[in-house]
Amino acid sequence: RVSFTVSVFKSKIKIMFISGRPGWEYRNIRALIKANPRIDLTSFVILRNPEDYVPFPDNKLSLIPFPVREIFLKDISKYDLVILLNFDYRRFIGADYLAPLAKHVKSGGGLLLIGGENAFRRGNYFNSPLSGILPVAASGGVSWSGENFRIKADATHPVTSLISDIPEVSKVVISGINKGIKPVSGAQTLLYTDKGLPAAVCSQAGRGRVMAILTNGLWRLFFGKRDTGYFFQEFFRNSFAWLTGSPLLDRISLSGKRN
Repeated sequence: RVSFTVSVFKSKIKIMFISGRPGWEYRNIRALIKANPRIDLTSFVILRNPEDYVPFPDNKLSLIPFPVREIFLKDISKYDLVILLNFDYRRFIGADYLAPLAKHVKSGGGLLLIGGENAFRRGNYFNSPLSGILPVAASGGVSWSGENFRIKADATHPVTSLISDIPEVSKVVISGINKGIKPVSGAQTLLYTDKGLPAAVCSQAGRGRVMAILTNGLWRLFFGKRDTGYFFQEFFRNSFAWLTGSPLLDRISLSGKRN
């Protein structure tokens, strides 16, 4: 008799991706996900908000209403990872709709919050059932700034350890960041701005994992040089792997840097 361990991979990883508005960040992340045959993606882009005036009845429109009850109250536990990009949930649902998502993450699910002018508007997520699992908290007046900045990656976390030394990344100008937000105790900052502000932070949440990216401008890395495009793709691939607890990332993080 011999005892040994094996790594078991799911045949399909299910991702729910909701974007509060169209944009380059959504386009590039979605294309990256769709290129992976091991990921089953369900995605929604908000093209029509409740406050938008439309002088026609719903049955005359091609845009379907956003299925909030089906997603947040019935199906949320079916997804290994939920991505909310520049999404202000208060336009569509009450805060209690996020309680099943928080419970799902604590039970082992993954959550990725990506910033934008609507993402942390007036501290919306900090006053919701998600507040207890987020890797960030308000540190004053939460605001959106369109300022330009550059980023630097942490070298100690498995998401960024193998891509932190690409020099071209720190030369790309990125626009737009959520400010007045700080990492909570026990969280780790993956990306910093050139002014020392957090740009991406992650932490454990029960048996699950959560990451908050405080900008929706990382797409500029994709359209930079070859090395910066590589950084963009590897950062999000590694983030998906870490958030879903993939053993593949643990193996990658053990590789020696000499070669």
